[in-house]
Amino acid sequence: MKTIISKNILTLMFITFGSILLQGQTYDLKQMPPLDPKVRMGVLPNGMHYYLRANKIPDNRGEFYIANNIGAILEDDDQNGLAHFTEHMSFDGSEHFPQKGILDYLATVGVKFGTNVNASTGLEQTVFNVSNVPLKREGILDSALMILRDWSHYVSFLDHQIDLERGVILEEWRMYGSADERMNNKLAPIIYKGSKYAIRNVIGDTAVLKHFKHETIRNFYHKWYRPDLQALIIVGDFDVNQVEAKIKLLFSVVPKAENPAPKEVYPVPDNVEPLIGTATDKEATSTSVDVSCKHDITKESDKNLGYMRLQLIRGLISNMFGKRMSELSRKENPPFISAYGYYRGFTSTKDAFTGSAEAANNEGIRALTALLTEMERMKRYGFTESEFVRAKADLTKNYESRYMDRDKRKNRELVSPNLSNFLTNNPNPGVEFEYNFAKSIIPGITLDELNAIAKQYFTDENMIVTITGPEKAGITLPTESDIKKVLANYKKAKIEPYVDQLAGKKLIDKDPVPGTVLKTAVNNVIGTTEWALSNGMRIIFRPSDIKEDELLLTGYREGGLSLLKEEDIPSAMVLGEAVSQMGVGNFSTTDLEKLMSGKRVNLRIGISEERDMVSGRLSPKDLEPALQMIYLYFTLPRWDATDYKTWIEKMKANFINAESEPRKAFRDTISLIMANHNPRVIPMSYKVLGKVSLEKLKAIYTDRFCDPGNFIFEFAGNIDPEKVKPVIEKYLASLPTVKRSQAYKDNGIRPPKGEVKLDFKHETTTPRTTVYVNYTGTSTFTADDRILSSALRHVMELRCIDAIRMDESGAYTVRVQCNVNKFPIPSFSMIISFETDPVKADKMIGIVYREIKKMAEDGPTEADLQKAKEYFLKQRPEDMKENSWWLSRMDDFYFYGLDYLTGYEAKVNALNVQSVHDYAKKVLTQGNVVQIVMRP
Repeated sequence: MKTIISKNILTLMFITFGSILLQGQTYDLKQMPPLDPKVRMGVLPNGMHYYLRANKIPDNRGEFYIANNIGAILEDDDQNGLAHFTEHMSFDGSEHFPQKGILDYLATVGVKFGTNVNASTGLEQTVFNVSNVPLKREGILDSALMILRDWSHYVSFLDHQIDLERGVILEEWRMYGSADERMNNKLAPIIYKGSKYAIRNVIGDTAVLKHFKHETIRNFYHKWYRPDLQALIIVGDFDVNQVEAKIKLLFSVVPKAENPAPKEVYPVPDNVEPLIGTATDKEATSTSVDVSCKHDITKESDKNLGYMRLQLIRGLISNMFGKRMSELSRKENPPFISAYGYYRGFTSTKDAFTGSAEAANNEGIRALTALLTEMERMKRYGFTESEFVRAKADLTKNYESRYMDRDKRKNRELVSPNLSNFLTNNPNPGVEFEYNFAKSIIPGITLDELNAIAKQYFTDENMIVTITGPEKAGITLPTESDIKKVLANYKKAKIEPYVDQLAGKKLIDKDPVPGTVLKTAVNNVIGTTEWALSNGMRIIFRPSDIKEDELLLTGYREGGLSLLKEEDIPSAMVLGEAVSQMGVGNFSTTDLEKLMSGKRVNLRIGISEERDMVSGRLSPKDLEPALQMIYLYFTLPRWDATDYKTWIEKMKANFINAESEPRKAFRDTISLIMANHNPRVIPMSYKVLGKVSLEKLKAIYTDRFCDPGNFIFEFAGNIDPEKVKPVIEKYLASLPTVKRSQAYKDNGIRPPKGEVKLDFKHETTTPRTTVYVNYTGTSTFTADDRILSSALRHVMELRCIDAIRMDESGAYTVRVQCNVNKFPIPSFSMIISFETDPVKADKMIGIVYREIKKMAEDGPTEADLQKAKEYFLKQRPEDMKENSWWLSRMDDFYFYGLDYLTGYEAKVNALNVQSVHDYAKKVLTQGNVVQIVMRP
């Protein structure tokens, strides 16, 4: 039945738009799209594909990927979990890189494990990457290629390495063993009924992982890791001809598989009656409702220009349906907390249109009824013309933005299109073609056509309905019988067409009287232009051409939570979220979204401990509406009792089950202890939300944002100060001020002195011990301190991962953080945290202290410190290609008084074993240590 529907959709398209002539460009929709002309694709005699793309952002860097078109779905029963295990073994020794040779070598050139070198396994594919490789020597490029070659066919699989890696895999299972994961596993036999997908997940069966024979994983590797199922994707600052020649020389010798096993495709059967499933978990924190309708996929051979056009239509449908769900969630007494809908890949043979909702406790049936009703409303009546116009504007803006920055794309952004082209034959014609195609096609898509396609997405056949939620006293999940009753009756209710409403068409009815720029200065240290406005505000610009369609802003003034009374803190903690749900001026959030269609303006109001803040990301050409919104946030905030009630009830619904999640209990414990139980530090909870009120929110907001005169606004990105001067004067310099002075207040929030240990138990479904160790102390606050602390963090992470993960299989990862803080007083902290097997926990904790003691007594090794320095020097030019990084440096300079730019490379190069040892000894021997351990 579904095959016929899918063909009908395509038939409708091809009859109506078999060939399109728009704006001078003819598109035959039956033709396959071209490959991006900037990509060189080839196939070696052994069947291995390669995709090469030259790109100079960042300079002298390269991305090296090898994709394997195989995944966990191909495992036999005695191999359940070994596709993922194979991925791990690829880092445990190969022909040219014994033992940990791959990771050790890459670290010497600044390529960091986890950050720059990694891999991922899915049901359908396995992908390895070595990223941000510094191509400063030809030998590094050759070594990166050799790593890919070894991964393709020459992984060692030594017996002792396999056995050592079992523990790491089990720790990954432990770390990712969440409520959602467990409930998904319970539902898989229903969702994928009659298919192999019902009995496969990526992590696999722990019994298999513990006991499989070594030969079993070797058999999987040699059966499936073969050139006809592999592709190299390499992007970077190199000569394509040179790299292609190296690939042909190096990879052509990888043997072609003899009598290769066919790669089976595992279908998911159609279903006439809905597949219904429910699942609960003790650690689940919310009720989730999902309705999916399966469709046959578009065959890889049919992913032509017509398919590209269909993808545009799907994007429009998802946009409009999602906007309706958001609007409904904001209405008084909404049927769900949040909801959305989208068209997605389901398996290798099916796609699906899915509606998802998060419901309050015991509201699963109500949410399901609303979700089905909205999907049925879409099916019966389609979308309105005004919705359609806005969705087109949003989609067009997305393509315009990508096109504007087509020459500013980083290497890593250019990898994904080639990956999907190899793995699923997804079109990869390049941004220029996509933009011109979309610009020609989108205007020709009609509402009638789109509604006809949307009508086919929601069907009685091939439907799947699942509801998951907490296993908790007082919460009852709907039964299968309950769900069947809803399915039998929801269509009988009166379902009216959607009515689209918009409150107005202008953000500001009357233009403010402009202020003026009184003073201009240039700061050569950080490369900024500084303005003093007539109302006391300061504006800081750092123009860049990093991206054509990006402008970031931060506005702030010192004060924040520190100036509030203790009883006001709960309301202040959620102020930003409350304001975002209220809208601004005369517009609700829903109306504001509609009004801003086709524009890219994202603004947030917030309060941190030290500051009152406004932050934003926008398209440069949308600066004026962004400034209009900021003007309204300061002069005409919107407070609506009904919207507030809807929002606060949804917030409470989000938090009412939060305590069921063990990690939240652990985080909250850390917050309280690290503040030495200062009453001003309050972890958010359902109980704390009970202290929030609309009156307090209004009073706090009025107090914190009534006087923008001492705000500093920083802009980083594509901006010309002189060109934007009129709108800055009109919307920022015009803001009324009362010219009061204020500064951060030290309320005595400090970590505890001396040694503090807390060892407590908390029930966990997956047996897991969570460890947190924090060394604190006083410090100076300088650029040198930040560089030294970064070096200490990098080296300690190398040591802890090596000692705990590599040597002991004691954790999947170990996180190390080093922070140098200015507020409330200059201070230092080093945090080491991880999760581990309860049986191993005390030994792993002992290793942490052993490594800290070694660092304080002996300092880093020369080799480890050199790895850190290589990484810092490699990372800096990459960071400098990000507007967000420059905004952070402006923040350092203007708020924290820290120059993190001048002499950076010289300071990194000057790092030596003695200087890092001296720093470690200074900060790690002050005797202040907090250890928190949560056991099952």
